[in-house]
Amino acid sequence: MLPELEDEFRKRTRDEWLEILGEGDVPASAIYDLREAIQSAQAQHNDLIQWVVNPDNDEERAGTVRSPIRNGAWPAAKRELTRWAAAPRRRCDHPSSLPRKAS
Repeated sequence: MLPELEDEFRKRTRDEWLEILGEGDVPASAIYDLREAIQSAQAQHNDLIQWVVNPDNDEERAGTVRSPIRNGAWPAAKRELTRWAAAPRRRCDHPSSLPRKAS
């Protein structure tokens, strides 16, 4: 039965199926790829992407996904760019990457 259903669903676009299912009062929603998810109205409304800037280069920015967990008692999330936290610059800067002494 699954192959028959797959064949039938391939006959229309996702948006066409959502419209048909909606008209039939069938609960359904789109499954987005990453780009669609980030650009969705819901992601924009929830301020999902937080942009951070490299402390050594203000023009270097990276988008990160905010935690979806929110609490009214926490301070409001800042909408402006935030600075990257200090991190080891090279692999050898991290203690776990230092050579171990032979026993």
